[in-house]
Formats: sequence, C-alpha cells, structure tokens
Amino acid sequence: MKSLPLALLLALAITVPAAAGQPVEDNETGVPWLTHILDRFEFLPEYHLTGDIYFLALYKNADYWRRYFVENNADMELFLAGYSGRLYASLGLYVRTTMGRQDGAIMFDPRELRYVIDPALELRLEQMILRAGLDHTCFHEIDSWDGSTEYWNKAYGSLATKNCRPIEYRRRLINEGRWDAAARFAGEARFGHYLKRAFGLMDPVAIGGNHDYDWELSGDGRCALFKRLDWVVNARSQAGLNLSRSGLLRHRYLFGFEGHFRRGGGGLMLFVSYHLLDQMTVRPKDRLMEIGVRFYN
Repeated sequence: MKSLPLALLLALAITVPAAAGQPVEDNETGVPWLTHILDRFEFLPEYHLTGDIYFLALYKNADYWRRYFVENNADMELFLAGYSGRLYASLGLYVRTTMGRQDGAIMFDPRELRYVIDPALELRLEQMILRAGLDHTCFHEIDSWDGSTEYWNKAYGSLATKNCRPIEYRRRLINEGRWDAAARFAGEARFGHYLKRAFGLMDPVAIGGNHDYDWELSGDGRCALFKRLDWVVNARSQAGLNLSRSGLLRHRYLFGFEGHFRRGGGGLMLFVSYHLLDQMTVRPKDRLMEIGVRFYN
C-alpha cells in the first residue's frame, strides 16, 4: 500500500510534462495565431492588362484636327498583395500616347504622353468595392512643348459595383449567362481632391503644377442592352464635375456604345463614344468622337 502514492507520483510526472509540453511543440513549428494570419495573405494574386487604339473624328476646329488623330493606351493594374480575399493593395501604371497630324509623307505626329501611377487600397465587400488611392498624373509634350507641363497628385475614394471592371462585367454576362440587373448594370462613383501641399513637408510646386483643379466628382456606368451567344452590347456613360481653386465649376460628359465578344480568360471590345461636353483645361476633347478596339483581361 505504501507503493501506491509512489505510483501516482510517477504517473503524474509522466503525464503532466507531456500535456505541458504541447505548447512548446507548437511554438517550435510556429506561433498559431501568426500562422493563421499569414495563411490569409496572398502575394501577387491577380493583375489586369488593358490595351486599346482608337481614331478621333468630328473636329470642331482646325486645332483639334491637327492635335487629335489617333490615341492608344497601355494600362496595367497589378495587385501586390491581398488579405482574406477582401483587402487588396494594388499599383496601377497607365500610359497614353496621342498622335496628331502633320503634312508630308508621314501623317502621324507624336504630340504627347500621359503617365499615371496609381497606388491604392481596395476593400471588396459582398455587394460593392471600396477603393482609396493616390492618382499621380503628368502630361509631357513631344517636340511641341508649350512652356507648361501639367501634373498633379489627386487623393481619391470610390464606390463601385463588383462587376465594375470590364473582365468581370463580360464574365457575368457571357461566361455565366446572366441577365439580371446586378449583371447588366455596372458603375463607379469617385470623389477626389487635388493636393496642394503635404502637411508643409514638400514644396507645393512638387505636388502639382500648371492647372487650377481643386475638387472632382465623377461617375462611370454601363448598361447591357443586347446579348446573343458570345456578343454583348452595352451603353457607356461618363460624367464629371470639377471645381477649380477659384470656384469655377467645369463639366464633362461622354456617351457611347461597347460591343464585347470572345469567350475565355480575356476580352475584346469594339467601341464608339462621343464627348458631349468637355470644359476641362487640360487636354479637353469637347465634341470629339472616338472609334476603336480594346483588349482586356
């Protein structure tokens, strides 16, 4: 009987360290809560490439005729990281080349380049997408510098439908065969402020120059009108209000049509659009028509 307490002590000595040692084993393989968080991260989860070329027509004066002939865009939206399938960090890089007209054997006259760098955070909710970013845009003339190069840093926030990107818009309508309101309609509303100073840390000239923009409210929408097999035709509209630093309100409106076709991972679009009104001071396209083709993924 005297050996019974000794046996119990030996049993406790064996079982307690084993139970107490379990967390030590977990710590050797990684901290559980940290592992749980890291498992929710994605690196380079997706990217979107867009390229287009379009001709411009219906010039309202000779200056527009010389300045606007052909334009093309090469855009990339790279998602650097994502968390839990909801929060994403992205970097947009957009380049536009504008070709005007010139006399002689060579018709095309390279006029200007637009560069945009757009770092942003994107939150994808069940029914919408929230986005906040910084639009750094600059325009550079080619062989025709007029003495001023427009550039800005615009902080913005936006609210968009889940199918605001062309690839998701086409996928729902064509690949999934949907025709409900959530698939037919897509849109984005954006509110932006053109920064003038960075808490006194930088020279205002370095933040933005050669424009008088202050605040901006814009919207972009699509509405599908027709679908047959792999084809979808939709109306496209854009509207913008820009408040200058002197209190002047400027308007811009665009309306057009887009035709999407092709199955698979990418898309092809034929489009025609008309600038109903453009009162902006930087590269306005008032009453110009655009006719072109666009590729996207």
